[in-house]
Amino acid sequence: MKLLTSTRTKFFYGISVIEIDRVPFLERSLGEDLLRMVYHTGEGKADTSLEFLRIAGEEPEGQIRHFFIFRTMDADAASCCTKAQRLYRAVYHFLTDNGYHCREIDYEEFHVLYAKLPRDQARYLCRDIHRDHAGMLCIPCIGQVDMSAIYAALNGSTGCALSLHMTPSKMTSAEYGYLHSMSRVYRNRSSDPARLKALTLLEQRCAMIHTFNITMCVSGNRVDEISSRLAAAMGIPAITLPVNSDAWSFPEQPWIRNKAVDEQLYGRCKSSLGMGNPPRFCGLFTKFIPAEAAQLLALPAAGKGYVGIKSNIFSLLSRSAVWDEKLTTGGVNSLVLGISPKGQPLYLPMNELTRGFGIFGMNGTGKSVWLLSTIQQLQKKECKTLVLAGAKYEMRKLIKQFRCRLHTPGVRDISPMKINIFEVPEGSTVARHKSAVVTTLGSAVDMPSPLDSLLFCALDETYKRFGYRADSSWKDGTAFSLHDFIPIYKQMLADSEYGREVKGNLTAAAYFRLLALLERADGMLDTLQSPDAKELLESNLSVVELEGLEPCDRKLAAFLILTSVMAYIRTLPEANGKIRMALVIDETHALLANGGERPDSTVQLAGLAVHNLMVEMISTMRSRGIGLIYSDQSVHRLGGNILFDQTVNKLLFRLEGQENHLASHALHFTHQEEKCLLNLGVGQALFKSDLDMEAIGIHTIFKNYGENVSDAELRNLTVREASKVQASPAEITAGLLSRGEFPNSVELFQVWNVLDAQTGRAVAKDLERRANARGIQIPQEYAEVVHRYFSIKQRE
Repeated sequence: MKLLTSTRTKFFYGISVIEIDRVPFLERSLGEDLLRMVYHTGEGKADTSLEFLRIAGEEPEGQIRHFFIFRTMDADAASCCTKAQRLYRAVYHFLTDNGYHCREIDYEEFHVLYAKLPRDQARYLCRDIHRDHAGMLCIPCIGQVDMSAIYAALNGSTGCALSLHMTPSKMTSAEYGYLHSMSRVYRNRSSDPARLKALTLLEQRCAMIHTFNITMCVSGNRVDEISSRLAAAMGIPAITLPVNSDAWSFPEQPWIRNKAVDEQLYGRCKSSLGMGNPPRFCGLFTKFIPAEAAQLLALPAAGKGYVGIKSNIFSLLSRSAVWDEKLTTGGVNSLVLGISPKGQPLYLPMNELTRGFGIFGMNGTGKSVWLLSTIQQLQKKECKTLVLAGAKYEMRKLIKQFRCRLHTPGVRDISPMKINIFEVPEGSTVARHKSAVVTTLGSAVDMPSPLDSLLFCALDETYKRFGYRADSSWKDGTAFSLHDFIPIYKQMLADSEYGREVKGNLTAAAYFRLLALLERADGMLDTLQSPDAKELLESNLSVVELEGLEPCDRKLAAFLILTSVMAYIRTLPEANGKIRMALVIDETHALLANGGERPDSTVQLAGLAVHNLMVEMISTMRSRGIGLIYSDQSVHRLGGNILFDQTVNKLLFRLEGQENHLASHALHFTHQEEKCLLNLGVGQALFKSDLDMEAIGIHTIFKNYGENVSDAELRNLTVREASKVQASPAEITAGLLSRGEFPNSVELFQVWNVLDAQTGRAVAKDLERRANARGIQIPQEYAEVVHRYFSIKQRE
């Protein structure tokens, strides 16, 4: 705060200046609240003033700076300082409490800036007071102020400034009397709509407890052009009056300015309108009721029509001035999104990944590079990550950088992953998992009626035979596989009440379809033990590469893996917004339903199952602290807008045609933003989230991650790193019964000869239990064979 004196008066003047540095998103105007607070802080006296100054940038779409100048006037220096400090604190706290970031400007610094405004090229904007057709004085009211048009007028105006001096002012007795006399004249006239409107306005002004004396001043090199545009934007018939350079007194404003304006308006009214003798300097010409003053004040706020970017020419503040601090402040828990067009790093808090992160863009626009960079950052921050690569091989580049566990379902000779569709994931039960099994079989194998209904019965019977109840976990019974299920299903079809010919056809259809499912995908489903979801998620980095599978099997594998992941996630406690681990899905469309497929096809059904599961997972993952990142070249292939809409954060690289239109429509883009999305270059993207109301342009950081790892290199790594694990007794037993018949003594001796006695006895016991469950007849001599063999083994 600066205390000044004037050579022309005996008063002291207190001046403080703050600049708005960052503005919030506001749904309602705060203008009237601020004016009411200023009025009561100054007790409605005219010795307190608030100036709101907007200074435009030199270039189009440049920053428009916003200043509040607080002035107080008093004959006593201490009293002047007290009032100035009270006003400053009141306004400053009002702004900061409503989300504005302000900084105090040094007096000398601001005085130099203010002095640059040209005094010889300045105009006052005043109401165009005239006489109506009844010969009475007409004071036009403000209509709807168009703030967008005001900023459009200032935009690129080579530094023009718009100043509003607002001084609290109560109605004087002379002003009340004059308004009252005009009201009586109007009341005695006919009911002309124009007269009624004027009468209503006058009555409103008479009823106002407080008003504001406002002097609007425009200065700059293009002041005549800018003044007319500003007057039109303010919605009032206006005139411009020249500014007397003697009134350009920095400390004494606005009091001298108000007096100068009153004198000019009073003289104009007497000479040109022939009004008679209104009260000397009655102030009616420059007085504004609170609703009008609030519209002129119009505190800056972020949002459509306010912030200056290419899609919006109404420049209010530099774009970075309204970004959330989370975007501009990095830290140990933040990821680098990219670089802003002005070279400023942009960040994303890691816990935002729990609300979903979608990446979209055409092939070759930079999605994979950004995804690899993000995974690398997650690894450096020790965030455990599971990657599902729906197509392509880019994720192999991670193998040489990190200790990455690669799994290749359907590719037996690299790093095979086998999945047992019947295995109950940890944390789930048989009752909950059966629905996933039915979905899997129904979407993988074409099961027309009545095969589908018999499938339920066969599934219940199989779990029952192998020792499972509805509330059992996988460890509570004997593990079984598709090899064990097929004969039980086949037998139930044979025992059904259909005719012999129909029964034979049904049995053959079911048997061969399930057998084909078992044999295809390079034996992916031919197993008793699935990979542990906990091990997949708790590893530093695991990559499951699904490219080696046919479309239906790829979606089937994804569904089974995500089902297991979902069951494990449910066992985790809530994370309270913190991130535990991340799930990354690349080329998501390869796992979902495709619009070009038949609605009843198995490929379509498998994709729909994955889509529904992903939608269900998002809310659960969010509460458990699991981040989700998925990428794709397409928006319409995501199976509708549900998955797209539930993802809070989106990064859009260049999209064309239908994809551009769908994304723009879903995100409510303007035409300019839609065009911008179409014209993005390689490595350029638009980031959209609820951290900002508008899309933010970024440049991604390019890094060459080298060539993909070849299959030959992967085989070498697999051979070198694979541990020799002895098959479990259950797997050995399943192999012996794979033909659907009980093995003979020669086959049993060949297996037992390579096993130790303890493992051999476990195999013998499991063989008998599994054969009984599958309904395979055990030869009578089996007990004698077991006794004879292990007697010999014991003697050895």
